[in-house]
Amino acid sequence: MERSLSQEERIRRAEEIYFNRRGERNRTRESSVSNTERKNSSVLLKKMLLQILICFVIYFILFLIKDTEYGFSENVLKQVDTFLNDEINWGETFQFVQEEFGKMNERINQFGIEMQSDGEGVDQSQEGTNEQTENQEELQTQENEIPENKGETVTEEQIPEDNGVGGGIEESQDTNLSQMEIDANYVKKNYSLMLPLEGSITSQFGARTPTDIVSANHCGTDIGAVTGTEIKSIMDGTVTLVSTEGDYGKHVKIENGEVSVLYAHCSELDVTEGQEVKMGDCIAKVGSTGKATGPHLHIEIKREDRYIDPETVLPF
Repeated sequence: MERSLSQEERIRRAEEIYFNRRGERNRTRESSVSNTERKNSSVLLKKMLLQILICFVIYFILFLIKDTEYGFSENVLKQVDTFLNDEINWGETFQFVQEEFGKMNERINQFGIEMQSDGEGVDQSQEGTNEQTENQEELQTQENEIPENKGETVTEEQIPEDNGVGGGIEESQDTNLSQMEIDANYVKKNYSLMLPLEGSITSQFGARTPTDIVSANHCGTDIGAVTGTEIKSIMDGTVTLVSTEGDYGKHVKIENGEVSVLYAHCSELDVTEGQEVKMGDCIAKVGSTGKATGPHLHIEIKREDRYIDPETVLPF
C-alpha cells in the first residue's frame, strides 16, 4: 500500500515542484532573449556590410566605363568623368560606420549585463528589447543621413570660413554642386568674359575618342576658324606665358587672380610675357601649329589649376 504523506511532506513537495518549474521558465526566457540579441546583431551587421558593398560596386562600375563610349552619350561620359575626379573621403566614411557599429555593440553588451544581474529577468527583458529596437532605428536614421550625392563626404575643407574672401560662403551653400560647377559660378560672378572669336565649336570639353593626335580627355574647347582670324582676350589680365614649344604649338597664357586662360595652336602671337591686356585686345591669330587636325583655337580655362568647361562660362 502506498504510504500516506503528512501535511508537511505535501507542502515540501509542492514547493519543490513550484521552484523547479519557475527555474525552467527563467532559463527559457534567458535563452530566448540571448537568441534574439544575437539575431538582431547579425542582421544589422549584414545590412551594413551589404550597403558598403553596393557603394563599392557602383563606384567600380563607373570607373570601368569612364573611358568607354559604347552605349553612352558624350554628356553621360562627361558626368561620369566629373564624378570620378571629385574628392571622395572613403576613410572618414568607413570611420563613421565603424564608430556607430561600436556604439551599437556597447549598448548590446550593456543590455546583456543588466539581464544577468536580474534574477527575475522578465521585466528587464522587455525593456532591453525595446531599447534594442530604438538602437536599430537610431542607427538606421544615422545611416540615411550619410551624403549620397556622387559618393561625396562632407569634410572640414568644405566648411566655409569667414576669411573675407569674396564668394567663399556662397560657394559652399549648395553641397549638391560639383567642384567644376562651383568654380564656374565663381568665374561668372567675379569676372566679365567675352568670346575670343566668332566660329563653330568643333570639339567640346570632356571625354572623346582618342587618336594619334586627339587626346582621350579634352581639357578645353576647340573653336574652328580660318587661319589668320584674330583671337581676342576674353578678360583683363597679365600675359604670363608665350611659347612655341610642345603639343600646343604657338600658345599664350593670360592670368587674372585665381583664373587663367590658355590660347593654343595659334599661327601668330601678338603679345609678350608681362604685358597687361584688356578684354577684347587682339593677342594672337588662328592657326594649326602643334598637334592639330586643322586651323582652330583651343581655349582652356582654369581656376587654381582646376579645369572649367569653357561652354559653362562663355556666352556661346
